[in-house]
Amino acid sequence: MAAGTTIKIKRKAGAFSGGDLAAGELGIDTTTDQLYASTNGTTVFIIASTVFDQDDMSSNSAAALATQQSIKAYVDANVISSGSVHWFAADTPPTGFLECDGSSLSTTTYADLYAVIGYTFGGSGGSFNIPDLRGEFIRGWDNSRGVDSGRSFGSAQDDEFESHTHAQAPDTILYSGGGVVNVSGSSTRAAGGTTSATGGAETRPRNIALLPCIKY
Repeated sequence: MAAGTTIKIKRKAGAFSGGDLAAGELGIDTTTDQLYASTNGTTVFIIASTVFDQDDMSSNSAAALATQQSIKAYVDANVISSGSVHWFAADTPPTGFLECDGSSLSTTTYADLYAVIGYTFGGSGGSFNIPDLRGEFIRGWDNSRGVDSGRSFGSAQDDEFESHTHAQAPDTILYSGGGVVNVSGSSTRAAGGTTSATGGAETRPRNIALLPCIKY
């Protein structure tokens, strides 16, 4: 569980049931000291049934420590980690997220995020940058596999067209200087001639634009 993670804990006298807890919330039955949780806002389950000091979670008692460990395990499994990147179908980031726009952030204000990504995407001293994913495709880091060799983690890569050749056009002779002579007729093309341009401004697959965001 990252430092500074906020967990909403509800208290009531009695068992918690469906709808009492939103996804990610915890509930304490003050009559039995049982700890409840929900991952979907409907199904509620008990994650700790040991008695513990509800008002002093820093207690070193065995019961308090057991409950803290239960909470940590629950949060680690259900709370999104700082530094994780998500795509959202809205044009503004949700609470707890920032748009991946290359912004410079304070290492103290966003300490949890800085602890994860550091200066990987730029920055120094008291500020660091988050990745700028606007208009970008993401490629898995090669990490010594050998498919995309020579890349450092977090590095950007320019577009490229793989080297290839084309079969020689029929009824022509190609000269080393680039000239083309049509042997079936009398016309010739000057050395260095090119074909007409085709295509657009970039090479790309079909895609859809969503908002890239990073958890802080």
